[in-house]
Amino acid sequence: MTKQILPNELAEIVTGLLIKPELLGELDSREAHQAFMLDIGRVIADHCGGLVNGITDGDVAKPYLSDIECTPILHIEPDDRLPSTERNVWSNYHVEAWADEGYETILDKAIESPRII
Repeated sequence: MTKQILPNELAEIVTGLLIKPELLGELDSREAHQAFMLDIGRVIADHCGGLVNGITDGDVAKPYLSDIECTPILHIEPDDRLPSTERNVWSNYHVEAWADEGYETILDKAIESPRII
């Protein structure tokens, strides 16, 4: 008989592997964890847009994943598959990033649009 996994159960597994992999006894090295993180990012990008541009490792002098400084960071670039740079699966995180790089925002579009007075 096969295991039947519901979406919330799958989300719990993925969350556990990303946040506390030692509790599941999996991904027992930085490299394995970061490869998984990269793969998950690519799956999201494949289905929702964005381009995964790599991972930056955290501070290796501290215990891995013990705080924000020693946690890896996934890098995402916008691409033409995103509905917009302001409304997409990535938009609630590091919100200032794409605005700083010259990508047009909704506010920019509103300011530039002709107004009827």
